[in-house]
This record gives sequence, C-alpha cells and structure tokens, in this order.
Amino acid sequence: MLWFINFWNVLPFAVSMVFLLSDNVLSLVECYILEVASLLSIILFSFFLGVKGVFMLLLISNFLTLASLWSLFTTFNGSFSVFITNFGSNTQLSSAYRVDFGLMVDFISYNFSFLTMLIAGFVSVYAFSYMRNEPRIILFIIFLKSFVLSMITLLWASNWFVFVLGWEMIGLTSFLLINFWNSKITTLKSAFKAFIFNKFSDGCLVMVVLLSYMWGLDGFLTNNLTDILNSNKCVFVFSFEILYSDVLLTLLIVCSFCKSAQFGFHSWLPDSMEAPVPASALIHSATLVSAGIYVMLRYSTLLLNSNLIYVFITISAFTAFYGSIISSFQTDIKKVLAYSTISHCGFLMFSITLNNPHITVLYLYGHGLYKSLSFIGAGNLIQYANNYQDVRRMSGFSSRYVFEFFYLSVCLLNLSSFPFFLNFFSKHFLFNSLSLNSYLIVPAYLLLLLAAFSGVFYSLRILYLVFLGLKKNHYIFNTISGISSGEVLWPLNGSFKNINWLSLVSMLFLYVSSALVMLKLFSFTVVNSECFLDMFNNLPAISFWFSGLQYFFIKMLLLQYILILIVVFILFKRGSNHLAALVLLFILLSLLIL
Repeated sequence: MLWFINFWNVLPFAVSMVFLLSDNVLSLVECYILEVASLLSIILFSFFLGVKGVFMLLLISNFLTLASLWSLFTTFNGSFSVFITNFGSNTQLSSAYRVDFGLMVDFISYNFSFLTMLIAGFVSVYAFSYMRNEPRIILFIIFLKSFVLSMITLLWASNWFVFVLGWEMIGLTSFLLINFWNSKITTLKSAFKAFIFNKFSDGCLVMVVLLSYMWGLDGFLTNNLTDILNSNKCVFVFSFEILYSDVLLTLLIVCSFCKSAQFGFHSWLPDSMEAPVPASALIHSATLVSAGIYVMLRYSTLLLNSNLIYVFITISAFTAFYGSIISSFQTDIKKVLAYSTISHCGFLMFSITLNNPHITVLYLYGHGLYKSLSFIGAGNLIQYANNYQDVRRMSGFSSRYVFEFFYLSVCLLNLSSFPFFLNFFSKHFLFNSLSLNSYLIVPAYLLLLLAAFSGVFYSLRILYLVFLGLKKNHYIFNTISGISSGEVLWPLNGSFKNINWLSLVSMLFLYVSSALVMLKLFSFTVVNSECFLDMFNNLPAISFWFSGLQYFFIKMLLLQYILILIVVFILFKRGSNHLAALVLLFILLSLLIL
C-alpha cells in the first residue's frame, strides 16, 4: 500500500473532492480542460504515480466527465440546445481570416462525444485487466487517452482549425495504438496501411478547407451551407461546369468513406485487428470509424440536395451487404467482428440519407455500445483460449465462462437486430423510414435486407461454434491440422484463475449503462419522429413510474433475459424433472409479449 500514501497518488483524490464539493456538474469547457489536464498529468507524472496511480487518475477524470455529460442528456436531446464558446484568437492568418480555438456542442456532436466517453471510460478499466502483464501499460493508456481526446476535439470543433487538428490527431493516435505491439512485422504493415488511408482522408479534408477559403466561405462549413446551395456558383473543369457544392461534397464523401471503411476503402479495418483488444473495442465502436459518419451527418444538407446521393446510397448499401457476407465466412473471431463493423458502417451511412438524424444516432448508440462489449467478451475468450482466435478451435465455453456467454449472446443478438431485442427497433425504424423516402433505390433496399439476414447468421454462428459447438469437431480439426489429440488448446484446468474481476466489472457496468442509455434515447427518438409516434402513443402505462413507451421497452429488455434463460435451460436441464419450470418460463414469455 506504499503507492497509496504517495503524494502524487493522493493528489487526484483531492482534486476530485474539490470538484465534487464546489459543483456537482462540470460545464463542457471544464470537462474538456479536465480531459486535457488528466492526459498531461499522466504523461508528466506517470513515473511518480505508478500503474495504480494512473488508473485512479484516469478513473476519476472519466467519472467526472461522464457524470457531467449524462446530466446534459435531456438538454441536448430534448430541447436541442447549442453550446458555443471561444478561447480567443490564437493566430492571425491574414487581415481577413483569424484562427480561434473554439468549441461548439449541439445534438449531433453531443451524442457522438457522450458515446465516445461512455465506451472509453469502461474500456480504460478493461485495459488494466487485459494489459495487466504488459510492461508498457502506462504508454498504452497514454495512447488510449490521447485517442479519446482527439475524438472529442474533432467532435466539439467550432471552426476548421480545431476540426483539422482533431482529424489529424485521431489518425496519428490510431497508428500508435495499432502499432503498439510493433515487434511483429504484420503489426507494422497493418499500422502503416491504416495510416496511409488516414493520410489520404486528411488530404481530402485539407482540400475542402483550402477550397472553402479560396471561394470565400469564411469559417466552418456548417455556417455556410445555405449560402452554398443558394449561390449556385460553379467552377469549370475541362469545359465542364461543376457546382461548388458538388466539389466540396465529393471531397467530403471520399474523406468520410476512408475513415468509416466503406467499400473500396475498407481494407485497412480488418488489418487493424493487430491492435490490442481494448484499442480495437474503441476504434471499431465509437471513435475512428464513426468520424466519417459524423462528417456526413454534419453536412447532410449538401448530400440531400445533390445528385451524388444516388452514388452514396449505392455504395453504402453494398458496403452493408459486403461486410455481412464476408463476416459470415471468417474463422478469426476478431475478423468476424471487424467485417461486422464494416457492415454496420454501411447501415449508418445509408441512414444519413433518411434526413432524420435521430435514427442515425439511435443506430450509432446500439452499434457502438454492443460492439465494444462484444470485443471485451471476445478478448476474454481469446485469453482463455491461449491466444487462439480461430472459432473452430473453441467449443463448449458456455459451461465454463457464463458471464461471457451471457454478454456475447445479448450483444451479438442485439447487433444482428434479432426480434424482441432493442436494436431490432432501431433497424425497424430505419426500414420503416426507407419506405417513406423518395430517394429509395430498390436494389439498395434488397441489399440491406440481405445484410440484415446475414447479420443474424454470423451472430448465431459465433455463438454456436464458441459456446455450443461439439468437442468432437475440435478433435477432427486437430487431426486435419496435424495437432496431436492430446494437446490442449485452452486451459481446461484452473482456467478461472485467469478471470480478472476488473474485466467482469467493466462488462457489467457497460451493459447496464447501455440499457439505460438506449431506453432513454428510444423515448426521444419516438417523440421527435412523427411517423413513429403513432406506433406507440396508445400504449398503456403500468403505473405512475413508467409511461407506456418506457414500459414497452422495459418489457423488451426483460424479454432478452427470458429468451437466453430458455436457451440455457434447454441446453443444460433436459431432464423431465424440470418440465414444470420450462412451462413456467414459456408462460412468463407469453405474458411479456402480451
């Protein structure tokens, strides 16, 4: 306990108590300053803090930021407030242009940043479990914290200077995270591959900035969307007349497609699986891949008023289909999740064309929360299986790793939008809006349907092979691959010693938080979407505690547990003595459906 009495380890507790006693909720500016200060403290004083001191400082800063952002959830989702602040002029580019370090938070940027901080908070806790034997764990935490701060800077940018700064930082920090275990040549190749795609994306963004200044579009592009559309100004390229808005939109589409791994720009994302599992959980859920979604959602006005929307719809729908099909035939459990991310990014890109940001935000939350939890569960299984990632070499884990079986079952079924699960309604909202959208292309609609069914297939395939597969399949696989029958592919004896309580705690709290956030976000989505309000406005309220809508989604949440319990019961309680309990479960299921 000598680390605890060290002054540098007591300091974070003192600072946190000052914050909590002076003000229960930090403002957005204080949240940003706190994140910067915590990163600088870890970098400068990590030698004095030690691993446990860094963990406590990281935990406190994440807790304060999350508590503050959660207190503003209704403010930005219910009343659509806009927060703008300016730290003053930093650089005078010319007599006409000035660079300010300003922050702007609205409905879109708030939800993206809250999702990022929510996942990053619990992934940081999990990182201390997963990387506990890594000698460079503090360096990994610095990279992880820098990655999160880069994303927050990008999301809260109020001008091009801050926006490009955050965009460049997430490209650099993602390279450092993917290349963390740089002793392998494959890791270095994957990191540089992702870095090259990021640099190509950066080049397109810088061209957007330069063209916007050259054409007299002062400041951030969002402030001039109406002016661009009404001006109808054009530029001549090889005697062809091209509108300013189409030039900027083309560059923004290429820029966002690189970040969000759309078809043709997707090859870097599966290779980024060389990163440690905590970094993969963050990259694939709420940070790097969602940056492109944020750009297109921010500038969707340009997209909806351009003929390029048809190209956008075609590529995004094919990306959703392609990712789901490839994921169905992968044998590496991390590659399955990686191609699943590509598929969901296609769905997210397509949802932008519906001109309803609530649907995109709802789908983003569902994908980000459950995908990060799936990576955490998969990381535990990989550790238990002696770092084997081939699902064909895993079997019967349901009886040994009950927590991972439960969490992965809920998360994968949610990601596949299985009926009666919460994400089923987010995808239902998407398809329901599709039928009302004038930009609907029939082939794209069919591709999305095939992608949705393929998502159910590869999710059930993982659950079967990893948790419910027959062990004789593994003996056959061992014989084919030349492995002796006596070799153990995972620690069958004493395997529970490898379970670290921090990973289970992070999974538990992330799952509970995801349920609370999704339930609350569903209410705002339905209320702010008139086409969905008629579906739920006649639901009866059970009491004064819950409205009809809230009670409906709580029933759906409980129904998840009942379905999983029935599956477990059928698998492990097949005797006739338990027939009465099985009947009782089906009765409860019927009552919940009614």
